[in-house]
Order: sequence, then structure tokens, then C-alpha cells
Amino acid sequence: MKQTTLYFGTQELNGIHVTYFDFYHFLVNSITPRFSGYTVINATGFWKGDTEPTYIVIILHEGVKVTDKIIDMIRKEYKELFNQESVLRVDSIPESVSL
Repeated sequence: MKQTTLYFGTQELNGIHVTYFDFYHFLVNSITPRFSGYTVINATGFWKGDTEPTYIVIILHEGVKVTDKIIDMIRKEYKELFNQESVLRVDSIPESVSL
């Protein structure tokens, strides 16, 4: 089992913020069809000296290469859709998972 944590900043390069409504639709269209469950956390992120509202998405998955590619596709979609420089990805292997 592998845990992938994605950090989605909401300030676009043009200064406009991604709204909750926009992010919710991104979840419904890009993440929900690919993963049966995940967790979303609202946070404040810091990027290049500025703060911005950030959504943290935590996904537990089997850790196969196909899943890694899907996660990278999600990151790419978000960057293109919302004019973002990056979506931080952190992968870890939990010591124990019980479903």
C-alpha cells in the first residue's frame, strides 16, 4: 500500500484564485472517476514567499506504475486547467493500513 499526498495551490499566475466550486468540479471530473476514495483537507500553503489557500488530497493506492501515471495525469490536468506552476506530490509507504 502506498500513500500519495497532493498539494493543490489555488492562486493562479494571473492573481485569480481557484474557487471551491471550481476545485470541487475538478475533484468530481478528474479524481473521483479514477479513485474510489480519498481525503481532502483545506490548508494554507506557502509558495515563493506568498500564502495561498491550498487543498491537500490524500490517496491510498496499491502503488503500481499505472496508478503513478494516473496521479501524474491528474497533476498535469490541474496545472493546465488552473494555470499553476506545480502540484506538489509526496509519496510514502504507511507502516500499517487497515481498511
